[in-house]
Amino acid sequence: MQQVQETIFSIPGTEIPNSTPEGKLVVVLEADDQAQLLDRIDHIQGADHILSASLVYHHIA
Repeated sequence: MQQVQETIFSIPGTEIPNSTPEGKLVVVLEADDQAQLLDRIDHIQGADHILSASLVYHHIA
């Protein structure tokens, strides 16, 4: 779990406000635009030890 968190924290604009003992994480991503946000999600999805990553809410101001 520590390795996964370190991978996520290495991405600019990320935070993990909640997690479960089973290894599920809530990750908040901030990005300047939609393309950057999708790149960051792709990076998380392709990282070792991550089974899936889903966009749950999306808001661009």
